[in-house]
Amino acid sequence: MSEILLMNIHNELKEYRLALDFGLSAKNNQKYYSKISMQHSSTNGLSVAYAGIGEYEEAYLFIKETDSLKSIDRSEKNKRSMDSLLVQFESLTHKNKILGQEAVIAIQNHTIERRNNTLIIIGFTLLLLLLFIISFFIYNRQRLKLIKNQQEVEIANAI
Repeated sequence: MSEILLMNIHNELKEYRLALDFGLSAKNNQKYYSKISMQHSSTNGLSVAYAGIGEYEEAYLFIKETDSLKSIDRSEKNKRSMDSLLVQFESLTHKNKILGQEAVIAIQNHTIERRNNTLIIIGFTLLLLLLFIISFFIYNRQRLKLIKNQQEVEIANAI
């Protein structure tokens, strides 16, 4: 990695011989690394260094290799991006299903809650109605007893 950086620095400084030395060293060490992006960087730097010292045939070979690595690198990046997008899509699909189920459950809970509230109101109303009827019967019974007692008092007074 450091050899690639040094090669690029020397290429920018137009010290193409030094850049070539670091680039070839990096190219030889690439067998230990499998990263295509590193191979791409080293071949690109080597093509610049060879062009800088006037060896255009070598520069052409390395730029051609750079282009082929670029397409391979892009293909792998595209594949990783597609895989990532597919995972995200599946995740969102599952989330949507879960949210749909949660919405159905929420609607069912709301319906049950409304029914429970309606039953509570009906029960309370029936209780009040029952208490009213009972109190009405008790009131009428007391009133009839009072009228009966008044009649007995009037009969007793009349006698």
